Amino acid sequence: VAHQTKKKIWMVIRDEIALCSLMDLEESGAWRNGFWSDSMEIHSRFQLDGLHLLISQYERTGSSYWLDAAKRGMGFVREQLTETLDDGSVWYLHDDVHSSKRHIIRSKAFGKSKGNSLCLYTHIQALSVIHRLC
Repeated sequence: VAHQTKKKIWMVIRDEIALCSLMDLEESGAWRNGFWSDSMEIHSRFQLDGLHLLISQYERTGSSYWLDAAKRGMGFVREQLTETLDDGSVWYLHDDVHSSKRHIIRSKAFGKSKGNSLCLYTHIQALSVIHRLC
C-alpha cells in the first residue's frame, strides 16, 4: 500500500505492527495465544507467520535485531514443535497440544505419535521460514 499511495503512514503502521509482534515474542521464542482458555497454546501457523513478518522487517531494514528475533522464534519451533519420524526425518507439528483424541485417524504411520496429524501445509510453511533464514 505504501508504494501505491506514496504515504508514509503505511510504513509507520507496518513498522508498528512488526514492533508490537516482536514485543509479544517470549524470551523462549514462543508466541502463545488463547487468552480465552485455561491454558495458552501455540499454533505453528501463527508462530511461522510471525517469523515471516520478522524476516521481512529484517529484509526492509537490514537490522540484525529482527533477524535475531526470527532465529530465536525458529529455535523454539525446532525444539518444541517438531517430531522425529522413524526414518530420522523431522516433521514440523501443527500445534503444541497434540492429543490422540483430537484426530479421527489415530495411526502411528511413519513412526509418528498418534496426535501428529502430519499436517502438510504447516510443515511446508516451516520449511519456507527455514529457507528464508538460510
